[in-house]
Amino acid sequence: MSLTLIDKLYTQAKKASQEDVGKITSNLLDIIHVPDKAAESMALLRQLYFILQAKDADTSLPKQLIIRMIDSVIGSEKGSIKECLLCQRILQDLLPLSSDYDSHTAKMMEKIPSILHLQMYKNVGCISKLFNNAIRWLQTQDLEFEVQRKAFSFLIAVSLLHSDQLITGKVKSVNEKLGSWLMDASLYQAPNPYSSNPFRKDQKNMVTEIDGAPSNNFFTILSIGQYYTDDQLANIFCYSMLYQWIKHSYDALSSQETDVLEEGIQSELEVSGGFEPSQPWLIDSMSNKSSRSTTPTKRPVSMPAAVGWVSSPKTISEKQALQRMSSAGQVKQSSWVPRATTPSSQSSRESTPTGSLSSLTSAGQAVGLTSPEIEQREKTLTDSLRSSTSELSGSVSPTKPQRSLTPSSVLRAFSPASVLEENSSGQERSNVIKKVYESLVGRTIDYCFRLLDQCDRKPKVPTDAELQNACLLETVKLLDLICKIDKGQVPKTFRELKRLVTMTTHDNNNPRLLIVILHFLLNHSKAVAYDPSEELKVLFHRVLAHNLTSVSVCFDIVMFILDNLETLTHEHNIMATYFPNMFKLLAWHPHTFVSDFDDIVPAMMSQVTSLEVFHALIDLPCMTVSLDIMEKTKHMDFTTVAAVTEQEPTRAMDAFKNAMFRPMFNFFTRAEGGHGDTINRLDQFHTGIQDMMEHPRVLVCYQVVPVLLRCWFDVIYEEGDQEFVQELVPVLIERTGLLYGIPEYQNDVKRIISENIILLLKKYPQVVFEQKSEIIEYLSSTRNIDGRENFFSQLVWAVGEYTSTTYSSNCGADTVRQMYEMLELLTYEVISITGSVPASQAPYTVKLVSTLMSAMSKLASRCQDLIPRAILCLTKVAKQHKADVLEKVEREILLTRAQELINLLKLPNFASIILNPPQGLETSRCHRDRSSMSTILRATHRMVAPTL
Repeated sequence: MSLTLIDKLYTQAKKASQEDVGKITSNLLDIIHVPDKAAESMALLRQLYFILQAKDADTSLPKQLIIRMIDSVIGSEKGSIKECLLCQRILQDLLPLSSDYDSHTAKMMEKIPSILHLQMYKNVGCISKLFNNAIRWLQTQDLEFEVQRKAFSFLIAVSLLHSDQLITGKVKSVNEKLGSWLMDASLYQAPNPYSSNPFRKDQKNMVTEIDGAPSNNFFTILSIGQYYTDDQLANIFCYSMLYQWIKHSYDALSSQETDVLEEGIQSELEVSGGFEPSQPWLIDSMSNKSSRSTTPTKRPVSMPAAVGWVSSPKTISEKQALQRMSSAGQVKQSSWVPRATTPSSQSSRESTPTGSLSSLTSAGQAVGLTSPEIEQREKTLTDSLRSSTSELSGSVSPTKPQRSLTPSSVLRAFSPASVLEENSSGQERSNVIKKVYESLVGRTIDYCFRLLDQCDRKPKVPTDAELQNACLLETVKLLDLICKIDKGQVPKTFRELKRLVTMTTHDNNNPRLLIVILHFLLNHSKAVAYDPSEELKVLFHRVLAHNLTSVSVCFDIVMFILDNLETLTHEHNIMATYFPNMFKLLAWHPHTFVSDFDDIVPAMMSQVTSLEVFHALIDLPCMTVSLDIMEKTKHMDFTTVAAVTEQEPTRAMDAFKNAMFRPMFNFFTRAEGGHGDTINRLDQFHTGIQDMMEHPRVLVCYQVVPVLLRCWFDVIYEEGDQEFVQELVPVLIERTGLLYGIPEYQNDVKRIISENIILLLKKYPQVVFEQKSEIIEYLSSTRNIDGRENFFSQLVWAVGEYTSTTYSSNCGADTVRQMYEMLELLTYEVISITGSVPASQAPYTVKLVSTLMSAMSKLASRCQDLIPRAILCLTKVAKQHKADVLEKVEREILLTRAQELINLLKLPNFASIILNPPQGLETSRCHRDRSSMSTILRATHRMVAPTL
């Protein structure tokens, strides 16, 4: 189908109404599966499919049409393949179907929906039903491994995409099954399924360890066998997916309220409304039942057939909501909303010192009390609680309405402090979640410890060493997660991992394992009073430099930095120490990590390191060149190269061979910070590596630097103080003239510096006076205008604006006179060129001349002795540019500006007010005040010259 036709169908689908859908479905119902009407049927199916894609809301179709579509998919006749595919796509968009078509849907979707189909589900009720059935299938005895595998994959997908479906009872049931899979697998290999000798008796061969020795412990993923039984495959699959399940389910439970957690853990058995226990075999499209291993395997006892899970969640009643609130805690009307949960078949077991309403209700039902009697007892209990509370708390103020108290709110009223309440609530939540994973934690730790022992063995097959490394990574990640759930497991786990810590810090061959171990140490080292500073130094100093060319290792290091950014910054000072080494990651992979370093760069910056970070950013292309040259020459011998060459190099390779430039390469590839300012002869170094200016990796660096430079200035503007800005101004003056790279890159960097220096000077105007010597030295020479006129103009404007006692009490008449004389001399030098050559050949623009005139006039208005000199200078500017050396528009602008300033300076009192407005002018109401000058002038103008 062409793109034009697709666009046309999609446009029509957006405009389609419900009546159009009815007509299409009616016509489709008449001609679907009719051989003579195949073309018309396909056209209608296409229209229907695009309507479903264009409409976000569910579109109802006739029951008979859905059945025919399902029959078309199941039948899949040879001559109607396209029609069957369209029907399948339409049914996927319509999922979930009602309970009448579950068996057909399950056949079509191959037993259990995949993650792709799970993302298409719009009705959470169907997900809940499938989720409950997947848990029950997971616990059913002697079920095909393929069904259980897909069921567990479906559970993980739900935990990732629909985590609100997870409750503690369901998670605990899955955890118990996973613990059985981990520890109860058989140690005997499965028989050879390809053997065709009926007279040979299969021997029960045990699995072996990875080094070939017979296994004398429980089965793990590192147990080697020729053929595996289903329970062994389940063991391998369970370990492979265990981290994902625990992580997502734990995150889901951690985000729930404590009362919801306690409610879920008590509702472990619920009535099922879904498939029958035997239905997985009906759904199984692979009806062949292969012979299972006859070896004895330990399997958990399955749940009774009559007991299952609720098919869909039901909204709790208002009465039940009040009972839950009263038993769980204080009612929060602003944030609490009754959530759709699975109603428990058992009574709520929360208890309070005086008994809860929900427990009273369930107890009354258990002994056969009627509803009125139960309500009467509830009322009696509430009244007694209220009266006892009023007696304890004393009289209540009549001006404030008395709030009805629940049993738990009585306890809250007598809590020592609200902080203790929050801590106890968090501890209670942690204990509930710990109880959910209690059956899985111990078994997972035993399994991981056994894997650590197996990884110490030398593999019989060399390729199994990669399997050992993968298992080590997964094992340490699992132990880290388990210790996060159960803090009591940290000391025992740390003792087992201490040997791995020593091994990885002395070996550069397994950097990813070191990263995972450091994750564990940063998360749990405080529990065992261990300082991981040495291990962090190994990673960011030696390991990072040795694995710079490995994309996977660099990616893991960057992710490790982002995951532990706060800890590395504040607790271990890693970001401020090893930021040059971290910049190597960006210099070598500039296109990959630019968005990540947008978050990392602010963490590198402090009062001490910010200037060095700025230099590192500006010199990032030089770092890329240095890394590239050192990578090419790391196997070359330079002992025979002469110490100094007479000729200046123009190629990067020659510069690297030159002993005069070798320290510069070492400086750009240093590992630690703290080496201060720029290096000497930087301009010569830029000339020496100019042949690398068009290198592809360097070109990408040119695009990265402006992005991160804006981020750097944003941090300085928010966090920097006046003292730091004083140190920054000379650096910016210096670096605008020392930039390596193509002209486009240099212009971008200069523009960003120019935009931000004026913002910083507006925030701290006193810096202009404090750094007057540096500014005067820079502005005194017209050579500094070449290539950075915008930056030069910004400083000229700042001098005219902020050289005043308004911003600095020490700025006297001598300072104003000094600044004026410097600008006056500069103006004469500039106009001597701009007024004598055509505009196309002039090195300076009219904007610079206008800025100089304004700055001089402002300074002269603050020291009236300078006014005659300023008028004379402005007059010469006007006379110098009366000739036709400028464009007509520019000449008129310049002459008009000069005449306005001359007229103002002739009235010194007015000039001092107009050229030096008060600081609050922009935010004050002077333009709206009836007595303000602007209002009076507007009124006068309207009376004298009314508009027609």
